[in-house]
Amino acid sequence: SRSNLGSKNEVQPLIGKYNDGVFAVCHNGNIPKQNMTDSLDDENDTMFLVRYISNKLNKSIEMIEVIHDLIEDIDSAYCLIIMHKKKLYLVRDKHGVRPLIIGMGRLGGHHSLWISSESCAFPEWVSIVRDVEPGEVFCLENGVWDSYKVCERKPAVCVFEYVYFLRENSLVNGVLVKDARQKMGAYLCIQDIENDTLPPKDSIVVGAPNSGISAGMAYAKENNFEYNQIIIRKVKKRTFIEKSQRHRIDAVKRKISIEKDLGGKSVIFVDDSLVRGNTVKGIITMLKEAGIKEIHIRIASPPVKNACYFGIDIPDKTELIATARTVDDIRKEVGADSLQYLNGEKMIGSVMSSGLKYDNLCTGCFNGNYGGLLSW
Repeated sequence: SRSNLGSKNEVQPLIGKYNDGVFAVCHNGNIPKQNMTDSLDDENDTMFLVRYISNKLNKSIEMIEVIHDLIEDIDSAYCLIIMHKKKLYLVRDKHGVRPLIIGMGRLGGHHSLWISSESCAFPEWVSIVRDVEPGEVFCLENGVWDSYKVCERKPAVCVFEYVYFLRENSLVNGVLVKDARQKMGAYLCIQDIENDTLPPKDSIVVGAPNSGISAGMAYAKENNFEYNQIIIRKVKKRTFIEKSQRHRIDAVKRKISIEKDLGGKSVIFVDDSLVRGNTVKGIITMLKEAGIKEIHIRIASPPVKNACYFGIDIPDKTELIATARTVDDIRKEVGADSLQYLNGEKMIGSVMSSGLKYDNLCTGCFNGNYGGLLSW
């Protein structure tokens, strides 16, 4: 959950109690208040789910029926792991906004079940079985599992997962993330060629570590630019999800180092997205201190202009650098010599053409199209 973070009482799994026992819940996603009927002021979405399940169980309803009701009653976005009476349940909301993947391997001579939000978490000896489908429930008991499709709704898979959040070696919803990001980078360069906005030929291309590297390499390859990873990530920490602006700015300085003695060179810095602008501002400052002559920013996605209500940490659009600014305004704000974004259709096409199993994406943070998720 991305809501009300900070209390030790919110560390998962959360334990729920009812008349005849207990159960445990793990939750990935975010359920907006508008989708939580009768929620309490002091509970987050995971606590709301636990209370929902407890109330149903107190009415002597079987857990599988409780989960059926939950999927029907509560809209996106959530993936759940629920333990109850020696049974393990896997649950994905009816729109499939967030991913949930099942793997299988052998551990200590026995078959073992692996569950993750993305396949990169599995060891090499674990094979991917498949994604839990939108609106589907898996139940595991005594080594035997069953699946139930509760309801059919139009999927609305989050495109920002492929732009930024997922590891590039993950296979999610049929898409190898690296393939989609390479296409975004190639399209970005082609777009520059077509629009006559290509930076100088002797420029060095560098991708933002780590989620911009695949796009950066593809951009360089498309027009035979030199690629050089002159920007190194020292600390594996994402500034985008830091809890405040001050924390994000400080984190940029701690996590990045830049190769010195680059005087007189031009750099094309390719990043996956530009959300608040703190990271790119810090990097541009450090590049200038290293003697870079020109800095050309290329973003492998469109401007982020809208809030996300379903698990990406963009609760307030006023924090976004693209809110009420033109592209040239943003360029001046971050201090770049040029700035170009990837066309939205090319971003969507990059994911769709990489094997996506579904025909609909949530692109709300980019263009306000939430894929049918907003019901209020």
